[in-house]
Amino acid sequence: SSDTLYALLNNVSSVSGDCFTVAANNVTLDCQGYAINYSYSGRSNDKGIYVSGVNQTVVKNCLILDGADNGSNRPGMHILNANNGTFENNTFITFGNNSGGIRLESTVGYSDTNYNRIQDNRIKTFGNKSDGIAFLSSSVLNNITGNQIVVSTSDQANGIYLNSDTDNSIFNNNTITMSSATAGNTRAFYISASSNFNRISNMTIVTSNTNGFGLQVQSNGDNVFENISITTSGSSASGLR
Repeated sequence: SSDTLYALLNNVSSVSGDCFTVAANNVTLDCQGYAINYSYSGRSNDKGIYVSGVNQTVVKNCLILDGADNGSNRPGMHILNANNGTFENNTFITFGNNSGGIRLESTVGYSDTNYNRIQDNRIKTFGNKSDGIAFLSSSVLNNITGNQIVVSTSDQANGIYLNSDTDNSIFNNNTITMSSATAGNTRAFYISASSNFNRISNMTIVTSNTNGFGLQVQSNGDNVFENISITTSGSSASGLR
């Protein structure tokens, strides 16, 4: 219900389905360091935490674990048409293909996903096409600060991915490590066309992937980059593309 604090007192898990759904405004979920082990049946399309169509959500101090190493489309957290949220001091570990840590998305005809703060989280992803943090559509004025992202053994994955219409947001003091020497076609920070006026600063990138890239920008769109450190290894890899 609205205006409510929920605090975990022990670890929780789900066999299938989304483990937590936030469907009311001004809800805080404080895991107090306990684990959310979601969908250990391995069913596709399940999520650890689903935040949909609401405002002022806070999720903090959670250990969010993908409960199986099979299935696909299983993000740790999916934020859809939600605004003014704070998601901080959480740890995400995911295994499914096309899954990843945090996914932000907007759907046509509903409110965009704006003014959210994602800070001081630790994200580790396994599985192909699984991004650390992914902005899939129509998100503006978000703040992504102080996150540590490790993408391991994942082909065609990104540390942070900005799809179309991700605008006017701040990405500051994030660290991204692409850690598998065998994975290919990966990008630590990827900005697709039509994402504009973002500020990316104080970022550290380390990649060791075959055919991997530190920073790839399809269309600059007046984005600002400052104080970016990129270290690459692996065949056919480069810092900038």
